[in-house]
Amino acid sequence: MLDYSLYKLSPKELALVISTYLFINIVISFLFYDSIYACIPGMLFIPFYIKSKKAEYKKKRLYELRNQFLSMVESVSVAILAGYSVENAFKESYKDMEKLYGSNAYISVELKEMVHQMTMNRQIDVCLSDFADRAQIPEIKDFSVVFSHAKKSGANFKEIISKTVYIITQKIETEKEIQVMLNGKIFEQKVMSVIPFFIMLYLRYSSGSYMNALYHNLAGIVVMTVCVFIYFLSVFLSKKIADIEV
Repeated sequence: MLDYSLYKLSPKELALVISTYLFINIVISFLFYDSIYACIPGMLFIPFYIKSKKAEYKKKRLYELRNQFLSMVESVSVAILAGYSVENAFKESYKDMEKLYGSNAYISVELKEMVHQMTMNRQIDVCLSDFADRAQIPEIKDFSVVFSHAKKSGANFKEIISKTVYIITQKIETEKEIQVMLNGKIFEQKVMSVIPFFIMLYLRYSSGSYMNALYHNLAGIVVMTVCVFIYFLSVFLSKKIADIEV
C-alpha cells in the first residue's frame, strides 16, 4: 500500500515542474541579466525547486487524504450508531466513499484494502493502525489509537467513537475556517510575488537607458544577484508566514 510519507513525482508532474522552472529561469535571466547565458548557473538550483514542489504536492495529498478520512469516520460513526457491526460499518463506509470520491480516491483504495483484509480474518484495528503509520496524520493516528482501545475494552464503544469523531471533526472544520480566512492573503502573496517581474519589464521598456547601466558589467551583475536573492528570500518568508497549522 501507498506510503504517504514519501512522494514520487509522476512523469507528467515532473515535466510540468521542470518546464515551469525553465520558464522562470529564462525570465530571470532576461530581466535581471539581459543574457541567456545567465540560465546556466540558474540550472544548478533545479534540484531544490523539484524538492520544494514535491513537498508542496505531498502536503496537498495529505490535506486531501485527511478531508476524505473525515468523511470516512463520519460515515463509520453513523453506521455504528445505526446498529451495524464494526466490520459492516466499514464496508458501508467503503460504499459511501466510492460514491462520494470515486473508486480511485485515496480513502476508497484504503477502505477497499481494509475490507479485503477483514475477509482474511485480520482485525480492523490492525488495519487502521497500519493505515495511520503510513499516513502520518495526527487525526488518523488518534482515531486508530482510540478505536483500538475502545474495541478491546468494549465499554460504551458507540459513545466513545461518536465523541472521538466529533472532536476530530471540530478540529478539522476549525482549520478549514482558518484556511478560508487565509486564502485571500495567500492569493495576495502570490500576486505580490510576480509584481517585481512586471516592474522590471516596465523599467526595461520605459527607461531602457537607465537600466542599461545594470547590465553586462560586474557591478550590475552583483546588484542584480543581490536583488534576486532578496526576492526569493521574501517569497520564502511570505510562504512560511502564511503556512499556519492548527
